[in-house]
Amino acid sequence: MEGAPGHINVDEVRSALMDLPNVSSVHDLHVWTITSGFVALSAHVTCAEPAKRDEVLESAQRVLAERFGIRHSTIQIDRDPSCDSVTHARP
Repeated sequence: MEGAPGHINVDEVRSALMDLPNVSSVHDLHVWTITSGFVALSAHVTCAEPAKRDEVLESAQRVLAERFGIRHSTIQIDRDPSCDSVTHARP
């Protein structure tokens, strides 16, 4: 039976992810226990620098495992829409 784990503070998880370099937002964050001792997480993390997406994913997985004991996660790295507005100079 699935349920929310009482020993994990979701606000702390969100803050830890937000503190990672190049993370501009965290949304659709869900944490649940699939079975005793097996905690899962899913989230969308917005990356402020597209070239750093892999680094953001690795850092997120590391902090989840080391700080919260969450070793099963599905994290979607979203592109920050503000990165799409590039100004081109004309000669």
